[in-house]
Amino acid sequence: MALTDDQAAFFDSKLGPGTWDPADLEARLTRTGSEVYAAREVLEGRLAAFSAQPAQYTLPGDYQQSTQANISALRETLKDLPAPPLPPPPDGGSGGAAAAIIRPDTRRWAR
Repeated sequence: MALTDDQAAFFDSKLGPGTWDPADLEARLTRTGSEVYAAREVLEGRLAAFSAQPAQYTLPGDYQQSTQANISALRETLKDLPAPPLPPPPDGGSGGAAAAIIRPDTRRWAR
């Protein structure tokens, strides 16, 4: 499945022109079913890569590089893209967390 011109324009606008691999995005698009979710996956991967790096690089001399602006820009872009819905649980349940009220054992405090 080749990307349409509209899909390519969307990926250019969200990911930057020439910064994405068409084969990778075609696979993501097939799996997620949405251009928005596919772009979100790519941006989340980029954010994780930047977050794993040191916040600032300093080389001898006057050269200094910071990744904070990149991280901030990726977070802002991710705010504009909706998160995909959670998949249903494999057991067919509602997906909600089970909660139980556990009463403390107060027998040892009784007089």
